[in-house]
Amino acid sequence: MALPTLTTAQRTRYTSQPLLRRWLLLICTLSVMFTGVYLILLSTSTGSFGSVEWLEKWPNCPIHSAPGEICVHSGVSHSDLRDVCGKLKMSTGHCQDRHYDVIVVSSSEMKNVHSHTYTMIVPGKEIGQELDAFVQRHSRWMIDTLGTAEGFEKLTTFSNEDKHRVALQQGLDLLQHRCARFFSGAINPNGFGSTWHNIGLGLAHALFYDMTLMTPDQSKLSIPLTTCTEAQMEQAFQVNPPTTIYQHWDESTINYKSLGSDVMDLLEKNTTILPEFLPKGYFWWRSMLTYYAVRPNAQLREILRSLPRIPRPCIAIHVRHSDKIIEAQLIDFAMYMEEAERIKARTGISDIYLMTDDHQVIKSTRKYPDFQFHYIDLPRTNRGWQVDVLTGIPRPQLEINFLKEIYSAVQCQHFVLTYSSNVGRLIAEIAYATQNKAPEVVSVDGKWFMFP
Repeated sequence: MALPTLTTAQRTRYTSQPLLRRWLLLICTLSVMFTGVYLILLSTSTGSFGSVEWLEKWPNCPIHSAPGEICVHSGVSHSDLRDVCGKLKMSTGHCQDRHYDVIVVSSSEMKNVHSHTYTMIVPGKEIGQELDAFVQRHSRWMIDTLGTAEGFEKLTTFSNEDKHRVALQQGLDLLQHRCARFFSGAINPNGFGSTWHNIGLGLAHALFYDMTLMTPDQSKLSIPLTTCTEAQMEQAFQVNPPTTIYQHWDESTINYKSLGSDVMDLLEKNTTILPEFLPKGYFWWRSMLTYYAVRPNAQLREILRSLPRIPRPCIAIHVRHSDKIIEAQLIDFAMYMEEAERIKARTGISDIYLMTDDHQVIKSTRKYPDFQFHYIDLPRTNRGWQVDVLTGIPRPQLEINFLKEIYSAVQCQHFVLTYSSNVGRLIAEIAYATQNKAPEVVSVDGKWFMFP
């Protein structure tokens, strides 16, 4: 039987079909490949593709309860975080596509974190100095003083809606690293609280007169105020010799240098403030500047993290006796506790962190069994810091003890203290800056004021 003969048209149709099918298969394959590549790139560039969900949440997790939107940067190992956290749902990628409340990021990528992020978790050990260098130039970020979980650091900031705080920190970041015009000063030989308040006032002058502040009085346990060097300042002074008489310092002055203690000079203009910050008031203004001068560096943070944790929420009480009698009437501990009783009745809080230089005050806590008192085991001579130094306690050790007390106190949510004391004012101011809201303070002897 003869096979059917195909016409030319039929042969063309049949021979072209396999070729057409091959082309269609190739197109489909390439489409799938390009789609896959696109999704991979999308996941790493925006963070909108891909998530991690773990089974449970563990107590040492550096990301605490109800954090909101979380993103893990593509450069961070998930396994390290998985070891200390449980059930957490996170986006992954570059974390720049939208607002995230928390971003887990390597230290090398901190500078690229979106400005709308409120919290950074940075994995790594012995990265304290690296963090110091970062916040030195990016002062809107604050390093968690007490630490979170071993192997992780936590940095927090405030909302971009807080326009005044954002503007102030940006202004300080620019001015304190510009190294063109200088104010050499803010020198005060008095106690720690007075000295650091004088640096805050010095920063107010520096901002007002558009100069970088260089001071010998900043604590070696604080993040340095500036990256400018003494050599840069001396070079600027050679080009434009500094004014050295305070009464001659005005808006036309290019450089200014204090020849000695300038606390009384600066007090002549202790209301110095940039006009745009007047709506926030002096308490806000000086709180932010003073905290900028005393931000704990890596060395101090390690010291603070070795202290026992204070249960929170808590009430901080500061009782200043010893040499305070020279400046103001001493107030009995019972008056402080009357205020603590009122706070407890209103809030139910019974944990108290007690800061005092008087050992008798510690003994008096036995009279109040309904409260749980917490304090650091330190010498309490009740003689004043000058006498302590003269009798053999090194001033650097007194400074460490003082900073331990201050940064323990500011962890609390309520404060009972005396505003007549530089220390009392310092506690309230640091609490204002670190919590970024006006603290709940009861002063048993008057209103807040600026001195210096």
